[in-house]
Amino acid sequence: MNDRPERSVKPAKPTTLPNVTAPLPPNPHRVGGGYLPHELPVDFNIRQTKAYVGGTFDLLHPGHVWLLERVKAHVDLVVVSLNTDEFNVRYKDRAPVMSLQERMRMVRALRTVDGIMINEHGEDSKPGVLVATRIGNPGERHWPVTHVVHGADWQGDSLMDQLQFTPEWMEEHGIEMLYIDLSEGYSTTSIRQRVIDSRTEDE
Repeated sequence: MNDRPERSVKPAKPTTLPNVTAPLPPNPHRVGGGYLPHELPVDFNIRQTKAYVGGTFDLLHPGHVWLLERVKAHVDLVVVSLNTDEFNVRYKDRAPVMSLQERMRMVRALRTVDGIMINEHGEDSKPGVLVATRIGNPGERHWPVTHVVHGADWQGDSLMDQLQFTPEWMEEHGIEMLYIDLSEGYSTTSIRQRVIDSRTEDE
């Protein structure tokens, strides 16, 4: 017979969700505009637009999904470049919760992602952008990156310095910046804190 008192289960705290049901912006590069599921045919003999999205994507959450959905609405092909664990330690002073292999497996499963790669060049994004030409291509043709994605909360010269881009280099390779408004209410940091708070309340 179990004489231990029953442990009460506290309901999860409600979370304010971003408006993930908002309509996606029209995509001039796709037939009819808007987002097309992968099942619909696309003429890949026509030049494809390709976005390079760099990030850690630790503890994959709806904010990440929101970002990639918005990117996919603007371009034809999306390549995600994942930061290494070592880069994250150097850049954010902490290791990701999920290993690089785990993060790759999670991001690869997203239908909005056409290819993934590892950011092996650290702070200098230029080599990775050029490598992405060979990633995520349907068929035999290699399509170069046409857009580099970043959150709209950081723009200007300081961002270009961080990525080590110059206007001359971007013009030479036909690359534009694509700024996406990030969803509110989700971040890896906030999720980590929610886990900590949950454990504290249970003690």
